[in-house]
Amino acid sequence: MSTDDQYINIERLRNPIDWKDLDKEPEVRKNIKIRRAKELGVVAVLFDDKQVSERISELAFLERNLRNGVIDETVYATILRGGVPFAAPFFGHMASLRPNMNPIVDYVQASRYGESQQGSGLKVYRKLGPKTDIAGKTLMLVDDVTDEGLTLEELLKIALDDNECHILGDSVTGPAKDVGAIVLGDKQIGKYEGFNQGMVLQGFWLPNAWAGGVGLDGPNEFMRWMPELVLTAVQHEKYRESMPEILDKLGERAVMGMDEITWIS
Repeated sequence: MSTDDQYINIERLRNPIDWKDLDKEPEVRKNIKIRRAKELGVVAVLFDDKQVSERISELAFLERNLRNGVIDETVYATILRGGVPFAAPFFGHMASLRPNMNPIVDYVQASRYGESQQGSGLKVYRKLGPKTDIAGKTLMLVDDVTDEGLTLEELLKIALDDNECHILGDSVTGPAKDVGAIVLGDKQIGKYEGFNQGMVLQGFWLPNAWAGGVGLDGPNEFMRWMPELVLTAVQHEKYRESMPEILDKLGERAVMGMDEITWIS
């Protein structure tokens, strides 16, 4: 493959796979997804386990390419708990691409709090480990899904702030050099304000509704560890207005209608 071909291929892989293009799938795959959705009792299977696994391997390839196989100055912070089912195979693929490419992986658990919070105020429940320092390094935040992206943006602000970076870990001696993100699913709402846009990798574009699987969960951790990405049968009332359009776009793939969905607030 020529250098130009490699570049074109990489640029193609950078484009998230869009749920709105599901109607381009082969009929056989569509029918398999319909049967699986009925088995699981979900509205629809958006992406099956093979599609998810393949896309995770592509993201690992992209990240390796972005780093040119060198990650000595990069720290990967997986967001608990949703990021784990995605991060585990992602880092496995990444390490297998080059035997000596062993990523420094740590974990952080944080959330915004307060009903009226709009990105201000972040509580860190679990800090980075005692040996992890992000000072002067690239920090890559790894998560399952991005909604508004406010939690990631708050973590970015903290990581780049001289006075607040220590909030992320007791061994953090200074701010990160820059911050990127690797997310499996993106609802195309967040703008990744402040991120190095060249280091933002997204796997799939998802509808703006509750999805489940590969880290994404419904109420009470429901479906977090499923290997597929699905549209769950339980939906929040805030999605009721947009759901008819989503169901219409899914067509036969949606095995439930508005009246069969359980709506909660």
